[in-house]
Amino acid sequence: MKSKFLAVRNLIFFGLFILVFLSGAFLREDLRNLYYKYIPYEIRNAFIKNDPLGDTSFDGMRFKLNAYYAKNAEEINFHSPIVSKQIETKLQKSASLNKVVYADKIDKNIIWVTHQGYIYKANPNNLKDFSFSYIGDILPNFDVSNSNSGIRGAISINNSNLAIYHVSKYDSNPSEKYAIRLTLIDFSNKKRHDSVLIDTSDVANQLGGGMDYDKDKNLIHLTTGDASLMNDFERSLKAQKNEKLFGKHIVFYLDNNKEKILKKTVLAKGLRNAQNMFLHKNNVFEVEHGPQGGDEINILSEGNNYGWPLCSYGSNYGGDNGSHLNCKSTFVEPIFHFTPSIGISDIDECPSNLLRDGYQPCIIVSAMKDKSFRLIKFNKEFNNVISVERVDVGNRVREILIDEKILYLFTDSEKFYKFEYEFHKVDK
Repeated sequence: MKSKFLAVRNLIFFGLFILVFLSGAFLREDLRNLYYKYIPYEIRNAFIKNDPLGDTSFDGMRFKLNAYYAKNAEEINFHSPIVSKQIETKLQKSASLNKVVYADKIDKNIIWVTHQGYIYKANPNNLKDFSFSYIGDILPNFDVSNSNSGIRGAISINNSNLAIYHVSKYDSNPSEKYAIRLTLIDFSNKKRHDSVLIDTSDVANQLGGGMDYDKDKNLIHLTTGDASLMNDFERSLKAQKNEKLFGKHIVFYLDNNKEKILKKTVLAKGLRNAQNMFLHKNNVFEVEHGPQGGDEINILSEGNNYGWPLCSYGSNYGGDNGSHLNCKSTFVEPIFHFTPSIGISDIDECPSNLLRDGYQPCIIVSAMKDKSFRLIKFNKEFNNVISVERVDVGNRVREILIDEKILYLFTDSEKFYKFEYEFHKVDK
């Protein structure tokens, strides 16, 4: 009888212990969730280690937090150096913003190009009033048969000419269904100037498409993807093969009229799925998707090998078999990588009025999977990342456009956002 009583008592005590433990765990979980929800890792980590602004006070922390809350700054009462004004525009169904591959400000208008072959134009003061046209008709054998084909990248050469990196149907070889081309067009007059074949492939996946134009040297920079499938090591090896132009950094030289492609030169190799790039202060910045993890920010230089698919901070989907761990000292490391992946999508210089002591030099990267953008502060030599600040958007961000102090974000939800940054004095 006594043993039964003790057993029941012990069971009751054990139950009470479990109840108290779980309630405490839930409380700790709630606090932890609040902490992790409102203070992103990059900010927590940077604040704990050191304050890149040289100020370990709470004002320095608020500076970072406001960058994180930039799109909601008007609703949240932060006494911060930055105030953000956000305008969200939902476009008509007839004009698709899905998969914007390029955006720019040309001749006082905002233009954006989608992978389906449409180009849109709007006055920045009235973003709902826009026009659009179809340029797929002037691209040779233009193919939009799946979500990975179509236009993969674009860059403006002047007020009327665009360079388009795109997928075309290829009938010359039954085993190679797709032709990957670079085409120069006059988008105002819907005229094609010149087109060159870059390479052919049996798949249209992971083709990359980062582009920029060097006005001083009159050449186009292009970064291509490895044209492979998920966990497809054999196809990925094209990024290492010199005879293939997949997974490469290539430059194309133009004639003086900017209407003809004269020649091309491969500068670097070992890229996986380059999403975009930009030229900044003698540096060529590139962002690319890793496999499962390992999204990269690279600074590209002639003659370098960036390692893919032999070396990566990411792993195969569904489990790693060690295929990306064959790193060599000759491979060039990314300047920064994101693991887990954020679905990195674009890169540009920060808005002009962010380029002050606290943020200079500064670049901005966008993310699709993570539905955000990040302000990234470098040291002056551009060989070390000092801080990374995440700004939640709530939609997949595919393309960035910087117009002085204004930031435009083009998303996959047929919305784009406009942020206008202004500095205000900090109340001490």
